[in-house]
Amino acid sequence: MPPRGYNESSHDIRQDTPSPPPLDTMKIAIEDPVSAVMDECPRFRILVIGKTGAGKSTICSRVFNVPYLDMKTSMEAVWKEVRFPQVNDSIIFHDSGGFEAGAGDTMREVEKFIAHRRNQPHLRDQIHCIWYCINCADNRPFQASEERFFRRIDVGKIPVVVVFTQYDRLVQQKRGEVDDEFQDDDSLSRKAIRDMGDARAFEHYENKLVRPLQKLVGYRSRIIMKRTSLPSESRQRPGQPGPSGLDDLLGETRAILTSDGLKLLLTIAQRVDADSKLQQSLDRGIAAFWIVQGWGMVPIIPGISVISMTMAFKKVYRVISRLWNIPTDPLGLFERNTIRHQFYAACLDTTRVGWIGYKAALVGNIVGSLTAGMTADMLLRIVAGVALIHESLFWVHKEKGNIPLSERHVMKALKTYRLSKQRRNAMSRIYNDSTILTGYSKEKCLDTLRAAIELGESQTYREMLKKETLAED
Repeated sequence: MPPRGYNESSHDIRQDTPSPPPLDTMKIAIEDPVSAVMDECPRFRILVIGKTGAGKSTICSRVFNVPYLDMKTSMEAVWKEVRFPQVNDSIIFHDSGGFEAGAGDTMREVEKFIAHRRNQPHLRDQIHCIWYCINCADNRPFQASEERFFRRIDVGKIPVVVVFTQYDRLVQQKRGEVDDEFQDDDSLSRKAIRDMGDARAFEHYENKLVRPLQKLVGYRSRIIMKRTSLPSESRQRPGQPGPSGLDDLLGETRAILTSDGLKLLLTIAQRVDADSKLQQSLDRGIAAFWIVQGWGMVPIIPGISVISMTMAFKKVYRVISRLWNIPTDPLGLFERNTIRHQFYAACLDTTRVGWIGYKAALVGNIVGSLTAGMTADMLLRIVAGVALIHESLFWVHKEKGNIPLSERHVMKALKTYRLSKQRRNAMSRIYNDSTILTGYSKEKCLDTLRAAIELGESQTYREMLKKETLAED
């Protein structure tokens, strides 16, 4: 139900209120960017709209790795925050309730809710995105509720993604139609029948779904359309769009968001797209690296690089760990000093004697440029190592059926990474590219880091795909 003190007259959907202030980008620029964003707005808030059976719960469950939402049908369901603090505390859902025939009261309640949230002064209290789910296989995809929403409701600057769900079922329907038509025709192969069914499905999607909706929407840049299949439990290789289209859905949603802070929040909250998390790890990690590398260039303060190295690791580790948002049992496992120290050892993989000697070189460095290449090498190892270990844990989490990872899982992943060929390849690339000039060139650092990451990406997904292929055979 509406919050206490809610006054409908003060939330006229027709009023044009100024947009609330964006995230403080200056704060983000000088502090840990992930922490700065999450301090101001710790959770991504999404409103999910659609009829009963449109697949709202399934998509939300698979994208954000939460239990299936208990979708309500009452008209006041939209006011309730749905959260899963023990599973994924980076996301808040609002469910519109199911739109059945003649459910005008439900849509009016959604209208009031959007107006209320749209006018909130703080980003944390606003709706950050709307997913409007429409079943591709529905015989009547557009009814009064859709016409009311797309023609009348003023969402302001809230981005809207129309998600055409269950495209796979539409494909199966059309393949079945073709199969029935040509069941007595031996001239067509099974592949030809499938291809004809696929073509009919796409034609139906374009002519019966996309174009009618475009007429309803008109030209509104804040509304985009994507189709998805019913998400399956299958794991997908990083960098390749899965058949469900969830990676594409996330990419389009991220692109339409109004600020970099919100894009970062969505990257943190989602748990299907490893590549976006890995890319953000590089971008945010290299930003922290560059600040610290700059401190290490101060030539007249002996020991500054030793201090900087410790600060660099803590900053990079915290930023990247929060980005990946991997659930653990117990909670807060990645914040333990013992786990952090194991990450440090796995990233650098140096003997105690070697590390003492390196520290001595840094302490004695009164001209920063003498060890600029060495410092760059160490810091790039830290960024690459922390990112790659988290990427490996991401796929371990998938392989284990999305259960929270225990300390044993984490320690095993750390050991595996430390002994892996991928780690050696990545670190060799960093070592070979690290020179005095590397420490002064941000572009060179990024190029080196990206090349190292490509060499060191997790092999876990390949093992999972191999198991699935064998199981299917």
